[in-house]
Amino acid sequence: MPPRHVEIDYQVLRKGGVAAIERHSYQATEDGSYSLSSIAEPKGLLSLALSDLVQRSEGTVTERGLRPSSYLYQYGRNADKAQKATFDWQGKTLAMEVGSRRQTVELREGTQDLMSFMYQFMFVPPLQDMQLAVTNGKKLKVYNYGFEGEETLTTNMGLLRTLRIGKSNSDGDEKTEIWLAADYHYLPVKISKTEKDGTVTERIATRLQTE
Repeated sequence: MPPRHVEIDYQVLRKGGVAAIERHSYQATEDGSYSLSSIAEPKGLLSLALSDLVQRSEGTVTERGLRPSSYLYQYGRNADKAQKATFDWQGKTLAMEVGSRRQTVELREGTQDLMSFMYQFMFVPPLQDMQLAVTNGKKLKVYNYGFEGEETLTTNMGLLRTLRIGKSNSDGDEKTEIWLAADYHYLPVKISKTEKDGTVTERIATRLQTE
């Protein structure tokens, strides 16, 4: 049975230092709805080049897992640059907004947002369905994930058995890897993103609580 409440704290590492502290919070309620939020606060010298990052996903919990209804991605305090997605499952459309720009595309079954897809593994175990349509509020893409092995991570919470999955873009110059904790409902305990310029940003869990 997936937990109804999850909190995960991460250290965000970038360019050899701690760039931010990030907290994820997941809450499922008795009426069948869920809310997911992520707040990242820059720390140290690197905070001069970074801004607060807020993500929020809301929707319902179904037999197939999370079904988002709305998603927000806001970097910094400029609301005009916020990325928003609205899921119309009945009309089978996905509306994406960035400032005054808006586009609507067909909504395929099982589509997730950047937050919900990481927590969807609580309901659909990794390796069962490795193709996911994911939106960041700006665009919608279908990603094919590959299994990259089992790995034991040394963390503040002790040793964690994980499955590592990864995806690369079509050019192969960007990559995202996720380590899912096998003994904690396949929750994400490490996330690594390699950008086009080679910069690697890692999120490593320092606290995980479930209820």
